[in-house]
Amino acid sequence: MKIEKEIIEIHTIYSSAYQKLPFKMKLQVTAKMCIIFPLFLIYKLLVLIKVVRRPQILDDIDGDLTDFALKDSPGKYHLSKDEVKSFNENGYIKPFKVIEPKLAAKIYENLPKQIMDGKIVYGVFPDVENEERKIKMNRIGLRDDLVSRGFNRHFNIKEYVDILTKPEIVQRLASIFGSDVYLWRSQFFCTEANSTGTALHQATDFSFAMNKTVLKKKENCNLPMSLVNLTAWVALQDTSIKNAALVFCRASHKNNRFEQWFKKPFFVLTQSSLKEAFFVILIKLMGNVRGSHFHIADCFTGILTKIDPKIKEILDKIETVNMKAGEAIIFTSRTIHGSHPNSTRNDRMAIAGRYTTNGVAVYPDGGDYIMTNHFRPEKPLLLDKYKKIFKLGGCELDHKVTFSEVDATER
Repeated sequence: MKIEKEIIEIHTIYSSAYQKLPFKMKLQVTAKMCIIFPLFLIYKLLVLIKVVRRPQILDDIDGDLTDFALKDSPGKYHLSKDEVKSFNENGYIKPFKVIEPKLAAKIYENLPKQIMDGKIVYGVFPDVENEERKIKMNRIGLRDDLVSRGFNRHFNIKEYVDILTKPEIVQRLASIFGSDVYLWRSQFFCTEANSTGTALHQATDFSFAMNKTVLKKKENCNLPMSLVNLTAWVALQDTSIKNAALVFCRASHKNNRFEQWFKKPFFVLTQSSLKEAFFVILIKLMGNVRGSHFHIADCFTGILTKIDPKIKEILDKIETVNMKAGEAIIFTSRTIHGSHPNSTRNDRMAIAGRYTTNGVAVYPDGGDYIMTNHFRPEKPLLLDKYKKIFKLGGCELDHKVTFSEVDATER
């Protein structure tokens, strides 16, 4: 992935997007920039004179994942010992078939309409359907697109559940972290035609996406952090380097050095040029432009490769994974991952399930959970009735997987 080239493209995108902002919004962004950028310059000066010191980034080495794999795997789709070992070493397993390509093509055609219709799980105006909500969202300058509407729709779209509970997926998950498998979240991914890819990122507990910790190991749980969340990502058409194929950094799940740096944004920006810092802050303030959080991540990644040699070593192990329609790949979200740009005329679509196990508490702190990252400036609230997870049964046996809704806060 050519990070520096992508950063130049990002600058162009946001220069144009800023010019197209409605006058009132442009005024608001400009006013905030006039306050925040001078404060940043002061902070940068304090770093230069070493009043503010470089943060300590630790090599948080993870444990052996094979200790939690099923010892006895009678199911047709359970992983072999060698496959579990490969997952332990790399942080992901190779693609495998889940549904027929023809079915994947049918879902590709029909799913967008289902997502745009009906009720959402996150966000403002949750009880307002389709066109009326779109009008209201546009009126206040907020996004209302496939990605923003696609979170957790396994609650009300059958195709989500049918695919994400397939034994081809669930038995492989059980092979890795034992027979207690819970589906706690789902997402729809759409990388639009002729658009930039998903920036490299690492997510151990998903606190980056919400206002507080989403996944937390229970007391006396010795589960490695890499097994707090596993993701199954299902391609709805063939993917390649031309249309946003996924990329993974092999073995990057063994520590979260990359993620730690992303939690020190102001310091990282002080290590960049003033132009770079200006654009990152501008992107953050504009926020309503789709993909803005990933564009910021692209800029950060470019800076980190210059200031931390260990990050460059990690990113040098990057690998592209091409997939066929209907195939899935399983990975720990602690593995650094992203995608290539989509340079084709068609959107690249996929759905993904996020899974955890019994030793992990989901939404552990109670109260409101707000999506602070994906939809700026909107901060969508996760509705209480959807703070549930699906407990999956039949993980150890070679038959249809069953599921039942469980209140996440009462496990």
